[in-house]
Amino acid sequence: MCNRMRLYLILLLLSFGVQFNLQGQSADTSTIKSLLREITSLQSLNNIDFPDGGFSSYRKYQFSAKYKPDYNFFYTAVILFNLQRYNQYLTQEEKVYVEQIKEKALPYFELFKSRIHGNSYNFWKKDPPMVFPNAGWINRYNQRNALPDDIDDCAIGMLVIGPKDSSLVTLKDHFLYYRNGNLKYTKGFYKQYKWMPVYSTWLGKDFPIDIDMCVLSNVMLMNAVFGLPLNKTDSASLDLMVAMIKDDKHLTSSKYVSQHYENSSTIIYHVARLIAYTDYAPLLALKSSLISQAKVLLEKTDYALEKLLLHNALLQLGVRDTALDEVSKDQLLRKDYPFFVANMASMLANPYKQFFSSLKIGRFSYYSYPFNLSLLYENKILRERVNK
Repeated sequence: MCNRMRLYLILLLLSFGVQFNLQGQSADTSTIKSLLREITSLQSLNNIDFPDGGFSSYRKYQFSAKYKPDYNFFYTAVILFNLQRYNQYLTQEEKVYVEQIKEKALPYFELFKSRIHGNSYNFWKKDPPMVFPNAGWINRYNQRNALPDDIDDCAIGMLVIGPKDSSLVTLKDHFLYYRNGNLKYTKGFYKQYKWMPVYSTWLGKDFPIDIDMCVLSNVMLMNAVFGLPLNKTDSASLDLMVAMIKDDKHLTSSKYVSQHYENSSTIIYHVARLIAYTDYAPLLALKSSLISQAKVLLEKTDYALEKLLLHNALLQLGVRDTALDEVSKDQLLRKDYPFFVANMASMLANPYKQFFSSLKIGRFSYYSYPFNLSLLYENKILRERVNK
């Protein structure tokens, strides 16, 4: 096992934390405009925990009750994506809010950008690197423990910032170099799919092949939004997603097929969002199954954030007859359903990956109130304007 892996396994056993704090708890969220106003007010300025232009997110170690401020590229980028993808349905005054958020976020994104690979982004800050911000003494080893860039953040970054010149082609070539089977094959996924030339999450030679349905979905979303032709790896990645859904792996083994997002409802949300943009027939053929599954999960859950994800998924799949109880702001302040997780055990090969994942050692849950609001915003847009 390499030194970096040993250090991560040590980190798995540690927990760090400070008390969780949220802003803007008294603002109105009854209209699209008021939601945009509140989200704008939550963008960081002169905050010691979050650089200017970013949005707050917090992480909690599995065996700790405390939350730690964690500034990263991911949450600010996905919030902005949720906002600006519906620009065509906004009034001019509402568009100004989104434009201001993006303008303030662009300098923040530079903290996470590769100086070598153009539009390649890291989850955490680069130059100098940061690993688990505010983690105490472990931050002394940031350089040694630094994560490589990843295709998830790169794809979301391209979607919110936009391509320049041939940057899309260059970025896709960068992804292809690290695909499964080019430098090595996966040791942490189903054996029957070991040889499929699908995309791997990490853009680093020293990191294992990591296959995640939601990450693949985000890369395919980037493809669809910008109308890129499918290459062999694109087709293989889409076919793997189709196979997982047909076999119900997203329901029965959600933490295995998407170790960075984990939950079935979150996977369905990602796939539904992709279906709203793609014309890939085998995936579109699964709409009715996904609709039925989303409705069942929606009936069972008591988590407000999960309800939003499922209802937003149904709306994007074309469903208009499923009601959603009003989701309150107080419900979105709860920290009971993580949209994203950091799972250090996902870097291990089987059977170690399965063993440590089942113990939840090295698992960190992430929460972001501004992100939760962006999903509420998406829900209001889909119900009140897109589907009218």
